[in-house]
Amino acid sequence: LTEDVPPFQPFSLCPFIASIGFDVDPNHERLGVALVGIDENADWSYHSGSACGNVSIPFASDATATLLPCDTLIIAQPKENYFGDLQLIIRLWDRTVANVSSTITASCDPVFVNVNAEIAPSNPRGAVSTDAATLLVHVTAVNDAPVITGVRQDAEVTYTENGLPVDLFGAVKFSDVDDTYLGLAEVSMAVVDAGDTLVYSSSRCATMPISSTSPLTLYFTQASPNAMDSCISSK
Repeated sequence: LTEDVPPFQPFSLCPFIASIGFDVDPNHERLGVALVGIDENADWSYHSGSACGNVSIPFASDATATLLPCDTLIIAQPKENYFGDLQLIIRLWDRTVANVSSTITASCDPVFVNVNAEIAPSNPRGAVSTDAATLLVHVTAVNDAPVITGVRQDAEVTYTENGLPVDLFGAVKFSDVDDTYLGLAEVSMAVVDAGDTLVYSSSRCATMPISSTSPLTLYFTQASPNAMDSCISSK
């Protein structure tokens, strides 16, 4: 899957089941799955071929397992901006008890079954495997653009001549969902009116005038995330 790029392709668990286990009993090809764990970083559902379409799976555990034939299509929809591996935890189910295959094709709601009794050590004849397996669904990352928040286009700041400095953008924040820190941010300031001049100064950089002909550029880096600690230059 790809981050934030629908549609998210459904997949069958049959190939995965064939690679991790088997059943020595007759009709082993009928193996199904008990979904006992779903990753919270995605919304999960299944499609059984019925008129219901996709049926949501809101939660999964041994006490609330969803029993499905292996050819049931599973859909994982990653949460916004999520990338990495999603985990789907299953147990094998031989469909000898609690066979809900006919139910899931007729119901538009998931069928939950408590499989704890089936996996108990005291029950060697259980219909569900004692061991669980984890399927990883990889979500490939895409680059997200940095975001500036806190800027009001219609904001008006009053400054008194020869008065104290005025904070113009105290609420402005820079962020990028791909990383905690931005590698580099460039912010330019300029005075529109040719008759006005602003002055920027910091503890580490020299005082710089800002005018219509001499705009100012501030550089933010990971090592120096605050403008007051960053070096500046004019263009």
